[in-house]
Amino acid sequence: MKKHLTIRRVKNGDTFRVYPNQNQPQPVHVEMDENGNVHMDYDGEIGNAVPVYVYNGRTRRWSVPFPVNGKTGNHILSDIKPMLKQVLDGLSVEWDGNNNVGRLTDDAWSASEEIREELNSYAQLSDIEHGFCDPEYIEWCENQ
Repeated sequence: MKKHLTIRRVKNGDTFRVYPNQNQPQPVHVEMDENGNVHMDYDGEIGNAVPVYVYNGRTRRWSVPFPVNGKTGNHILSDIKPMLKQVLDGLSVEWDGNNNVGRLTDDAWSASEEIREELNSYAQLSDIEHGFCDPEYIEWCENQ
């Protein structure tokens, strides 16, 4: 069965959240589930917790270096779309005796690493100068 990507558009505010009693915003990531549903969002977990579907590799996540506005988020997703498709094509879910776990082919693993490198390259850019930071949170961005 051929798998298709479904990419949810990023809106301003989608990638920024500071929980009460926390002094930093939540980490941001691109997430793709085993069915090809892709979105960019902040991490809903405090600390280093991850949902079981991410832990078991059925859903893949890649870190984004900082909160972005909708325009930039959509541009990033467009840039990595071919690599996301390659990961999806090489992602299978198999029973390991305890859980349904995600497995990647070598090509999919390489594409996943390319996505990670591409997203990490944005950390070298100034989020303020290039308008990456969500305008609603520009004060936070300027203090980083």
